[in-house]
Amino acid sequence: MIPRSALIGEGLAGWGSLVLESGIRGMAVFGDRFGGDMAGFPCSAAPAKEHVFPHFYCSQRWVAAIVLVNPNPIEVEVELEALGDKGRTLRSASLRLDSFRKMAASVSLESVLGEEVRYGWLLVRCHRPIGALMLHADRAYGGRSICGAAPLSTKLAVPHVFGGWKQLLIVVNGSENEAGVKLTLRRDDGTPLARETYGLYPRGRLCGYLDDLLTCERQEGWLEMEGLGADLAALSFFAREEKVPGELASCVSFPPRQEIAFPGMKEDSSWWSGIAVANGDEKKEASVSAFCMSKGGEQIEERNWILPPGGRLVGQLSELLGPGAKDAAWVRIRSDRPLYGLQFLGARDAKRGMQGLAAMEPWGMNTAFSTGGKVERGNMLVPHWDAADRWRNLFLWVNRDGLASQSARLGLYSVGGEHLRDRELELPAFGFEETTVRQILGIQEPSRAALSFQRRDSLEDGTLLGFLPRQEGPFMEGTGR
Repeated sequence: MIPRSALIGEGLAGWGSLVLESGIRGMAVFGDRFGGDMAGFPCSAAPAKEHVFPHFYCSQRWVAAIVLVNPNPIEVEVELEALGDKGRTLRSASLRLDSFRKMAASVSLESVLGEEVRYGWLLVRCHRPIGALMLHADRAYGGRSICGAAPLSTKLAVPHVFGGWKQLLIVVNGSENEAGVKLTLRRDDGTPLARETYGLYPRGRLCGYLDDLLTCERQEGWLEMEGLGADLAALSFFAREEKVPGELASCVSFPPRQEIAFPGMKEDSSWWSGIAVANGDEKKEASVSAFCMSKGGEQIEERNWILPPGGRLVGQLSELLGPGAKDAAWVRIRSDRPLYGLQFLGARDAKRGMQGLAAMEPWGMNTAFSTGGKVERGNMLVPHWDAADRWRNLFLWVNRDGLASQSARLGLYSVGGEHLRDRELELPAFGFEETTVRQILGIQEPSRAALSFQRRDSLEDGTLLGFLPRQEGPFMEGTGR
């Protein structure tokens, strides 16, 4: 067992390295035991030399922070470039990261870029592949979101648009030339509700609420984005219009795929799960099959649909997939046409540290797993974990290979790069495993009395995110700089 005293100096947080020769992928979910929001993100991403984060916003109400991990055996220099809506460079900064070190998540962008740089988008570059995450926290209502870098593509989507929520859309022009973006809001049957085209400055962006960007009687369906003359990166935020405490989620937009996986599906008295799947082909129908998979990799339930061109399937898991969905660990979806997908995971169990909402993009399923071909090999990164008493940090692992069992080794490191513990993962074909960071480290869960004491202190001193004095203000407001 790792002594608790050995971790206190690192804030009980760190990063991980996933060594694999298989299709195992992971998702991290964070729950706030003090009653704040929940957040989730893919925790098995390949390190990269360039990361695009379409949005950051720093204010009295909002905190934005960047997490950087250097998994290399040498020191690296990381360049951060903050850009405005018109593509102008607002501020550049460089950071040096020692080998196998992580820049703490508590370091806000405001402290790196300066107080005068409040919002924009962020370009992170390094001569060696690194890991990166962006975090936002709402001091007023306790909401949090965590997202990875956004990929560049000419075809992107927001698979769920609902009029009862406030949705902020950010689209970045990834090129040095002027470009445009065509936004199409579609009904579930694929027919367009509204269309608008916006011009984008070189390396500029579009930032605004959907109800301002698109004019229609009721905004409900899904949003298609097409790059005109350039690849785009996109990010969207969801927040309840009635400002329910803790309900904030963010979603990075990904290109469509023919086979996708939704991990960690839960349906019981404490959890609910929902998915949205849209047909990315506006000219042809899509034949879609969904499979509920157990922890052991067995198929529990199967449903089949025909989606019209540009059509969408949306709903809670039990509504779409029947009574067998309550026993599902994850869901695999396959189609003959490219699909966009989005998963919502909601919880109402504040005692266990799971409350609020998380929106997570699905993984792509590698077709090599069903054809016996070559699969990915190499190291992946878990950019952030936290084992402090306040946080319940879950890892959800899925073996996307349906032909054979697969293994991987997860190594957990402190912020300073000290190797703490290894965890061997051995999953059967299409298997699933759920574990907490504390279980891996051998640390007991905090007692209810200890949590009550810490929560009282946090409310009194007002130092923890989500419990600072309430500050009213706009939801991630952007301007045309």
